[in-house]
Amino acid sequence: MAIDFKNMRSEKDFEQMCRLLVQAENPDAVAVEANPGDESMDSFEGVIDEQVEHVWQFKHFPHGIGQSQQAQIRKSLKNAISRHKPKKWTFITSTDLSPPNHRWVKKQQEDFPEVSIVVVSATKVRQMLIRHQGIRKQYFSLQDEKTDALMRMVGGKGDSSSLPKAAILQNMWNDVAILNDNSPYFKYTFSFDESGMRIVVEPRTAEANGMPMARMSFACTKDDPEAKAALETYMANIDAGRPTVLAGRYVTINESVFDELMGDDVTIRELRIVPSVPDMHLPVRIRFSHGGDKTIIQFVDLRLVRRGKSELEFSNAAQRDTPFKVFVTVRNTPPGTFSVSLKDVVGMRPSEVIEYEKAINIMGRAGAIIEMESLKTNAKITSSVDETSEEIPQGRLRFYEDLLLIERNLDPKLTLPEEITEDDYASVLGICRALRSGRMTKRGTAKAVLVPNDQEQFDRIVQAKEPVTYVMKDSIESFVLFGRVYEFKLEATMTAPLAILEDELPDGGVRVGMSGDLHVTYGEGRCVGSVRDSEG
Repeated sequence: MAIDFKNMRSEKDFEQMCRLLVQAENPDAVAVEANPGDESMDSFEGVIDEQVEHVWQFKHFPHGIGQSQQAQIRKSLKNAISRHKPKKWTFITSTDLSPPNHRWVKKQQEDFPEVSIVVVSATKVRQMLIRHQGIRKQYFSLQDEKTDALMRMVGGKGDSSSLPKAAILQNMWNDVAILNDNSPYFKYTFSFDESGMRIVVEPRTAEANGMPMARMSFACTKDDPEAKAALETYMANIDAGRPTVLAGRYVTINESVFDELMGDDVTIRELRIVPSVPDMHLPVRIRFSHGGDKTIIQFVDLRLVRRGKSELEFSNAAQRDTPFKVFVTVRNTPPGTFSVSLKDVVGMRPSEVIEYEKAINIMGRAGAIIEMESLKTNAKITSSVDETSEEIPQGRLRFYEDLLLIERNLDPKLTLPEEITEDDYASVLGICRALRSGRMTKRGTAKAVLVPNDQEQFDRIVQAKEPVTYVMKDSIESFVLFGRVYEFKLEATMTAPLAILEDELPDGGVRVGMSGDLHVTYGEGRCVGSVRDSEG
């Protein structure tokens, strides 16, 4: 089984695996059980409460490190220093650090110079597991459940005549695992399907990209149009840098990196080739401008994801610390393409998204200017937006600006939900109108039950249709946005003629109504919590 930390069953499994690895490489290390708490150390070296030399902290973050995870790490570091004053603090995690996270770690070292900070990220943990196969097999066995089931099916439980087939599969799995662990240049993956076994070979280092994985010869006769078409498609895909498949009957492999796994009786069903893409890393700063509007995205980690004969494609799709995804295609002959999108903004605050929304808004305008500046060489590329594939609604940016106003003035905990409803849009308009102007006029209707002190005078007022003034004080208007409740104090006045709606009520009163312009003055607003809190 490949070492993929996302497949681990729980955070507890990752922590226990790390304890074993630390113990294997540091015999003097002592594991700590969190009962009731671990005092911000999962393993340590030294004498507790006297002289702790080294503290290890384990965190299972398989999907990357964002602001929330950074806060957890910093809290653990501060607690460990405060409680134990170690000389060295090692943080082990299940993800590799992005450039911004490397800078963040450097900042922690500057903030806490009294301790030496070491980060052991996912790649180093994998290397430790390869050195300690006994620990690896506990968490990433050489065969997975799917393979076990297939071996039982091929072997036929209780059928001794079929057992050699299962044994062959078992030996193949073991051979691939040994070859994979001991190959410095190539990664091997072995799988099955209904028509046979499949071996996938990929370069695992930069040096491997220059090594031949296989030497092949192709068979194509002039009177076989199907074979000719297949080879033409194959060559076109190779030129464009696209993955390609060729039927095995057209291919003879003379020499390959997996010769040790193949006998003379093995036939090739199909050949799949995925072009090798160099690890070209282009960290850039991107500036979007149109007229007087501009915004800057400070860090976009572009990587070369496809390389063809006449086209390069770059993307930061793998960059985990931002929802802003950029795709750039460069061609030998213009035009190239530049596209952006926002993904996974659920749970983020409007202030964390607003600059990305500004960038998308500006890009939606013809004539907008995009400038990319390399953070390595300071070289710049400037281009204008000649056409857009889809129109960006201008109201979208205004909506996020309104959310930002609410976050800054009423609710710093406001975050974006999975779905925004029509009621949410209406609430945003109402809340921002109250925040910006404090006053508004709208058509309204007021109804009340009155017990006149002077019935005759009251009748004259109604008959004469003389306007009266209705005043409402210390009232509350509520809005619900993303499941959170906001309240504003208000006063309202209306001046309009009275009309009798119903008389001779049981208490001797008269029900009256009036319709006209209702002048509302909003006072202080506040967030009172979630809808559930309000109901409680």
